[in-house]
Amino acid sequence: MDLVEKGSSYYLLAVRLNNYSALGASYGGDLARAALQQVRRRLERHLGNTLITSVDDDKIILIAHNRLLESYAPKELIEILCTIVSTEPFRFEDHAVLLDICAAYRPLDVETSPQCFEALVESVTAELASAMARGFDGRILMSAKEEGRYRADMKRCVTLLEQIRGRTAFYVWRPVVDPRDQGRILYYDGRLRHANKSGQQLECDAALTAFERLGLSHIIDLQLVSDVLDELRADPLARLSIPIASASLDAHLLGPQAGWNEIFARLQREPALGPRLILEIADKGDLLSVESRGVLGLLRTFGVRIAVGRFGGGSASLDQLAGIAPEIIRIDSGFLRTAHQSERSRARIGPLLNLARTIAPCVVLDGVETSWHLMAALEEAADWVAGSFVGGTSIGRDWVNLDYGDAVTGLGSFHELFGEHPDAAAGSQLTAHYAGSHR
Repeated sequence: MDLVEKGSSYYLLAVRLNNYSALGASYGGDLARAALQQVRRRLERHLGNTLITSVDDDKIILIAHNRLLESYAPKELIEILCTIVSTEPFRFEDHAVLLDICAAYRPLDVETSPQCFEALVESVTAELASAMARGFDGRILMSAKEEGRYRADMKRCVTLLEQIRGRTAFYVWRPVVDPRDQGRILYYDGRLRHANKSGQQLECDAALTAFERLGLSHIIDLQLVSDVLDELRADPLARLSIPIASASLDAHLLGPQAGWNEIFARLQREPALGPRLILEIADKGDLLSVESRGVLGLLRTFGVRIAVGRFGGGSASLDQLAGIAPEIIRIDSGFLRTAHQSERSRARIGPLLNLARTIAPCVVLDGVETSWHLMAALEEAADWVAGSFVGGTSIGRDWVNLDYGDAVTGLGSFHELFGEHPDAAAGSQLTAHYAGSHR
């Protein structure tokens, strides 16, 4: 093949701008075309010597030299490139948008004939075509209302990413505690907040919902999982939970087998982190898919626990929940908050707890905001609770800069409940060390 030098290694890359049509429908064709050219420029900048063979609709087909593959496997390099492009807002006129891309590859060599090359192009393009569609279907014209919401959602997404980079968005932590001994903390639940100009902490829920509506949750979720792994490394006794969108558990987020590789590699390098990480997905009808099961299985091999939140308030079936087999179920806080309204509302709590216990070994009753709520939780023999009455949100965690004795006790409770993962040996050594030094 004339395009490939003898003795060198090249790859055929197909890159798709997933939200090309949606961007065109919302902002106009000029922005969508400029966005695709921006993807091309960024690929050329990071890959170096490339040969663009075609730019067609939402796709770019190119040939790239293998120089970066000395350090990265092809799917890892694709993941890095897609992440770099997707997390940097593209600015066009007065607009700032996120570019959602995925990629697939095939190796090339000097023996590749023109006929084989065309077959490879068809194959790699078909692989992208079979990737999961995300967000708004841009083939359908947007109404004025849909266009306005799309733009508002995109603005929220760009703003939140910039706040995370500028460290004005951050996690606050809320403890999950034993209702009989509120100093006994099972783990901390993380929620994203941002600070306004006055320093007031505000929830980021609207922006996170915007990410979901646009089909871009993976862009922020993968970043936040990495950030929480940093927290776990910094505090070797912490057990931390963060919510992520169920769509982010797809095995092919950024291309075939690309999306979670960097997270998996880190969990493998630092085996003490996984067993102290909890990923929480909401009780919705889209919980389970083949791709999700594959990612969940790999996460569990590193000791990561899976929680399902808002149990009872969502639309997932019991079969779906049993298929996920979560280690933790969190009862939707609305049930406890409204339990005082009628005897019927109060009577729901016990059966919900018992039903959840048939699915997961750990059940958390959310919504303990008053002494009445705590009494109801105790009457129903709830094992673990969460809410402002038993522990509000805080930037720090109770044991940070204080006596580590409670943290050691909490880690012991965590291992007792879930069992100690084989890869948590380093964590066990730290537990013994801290316990010995704080007796």
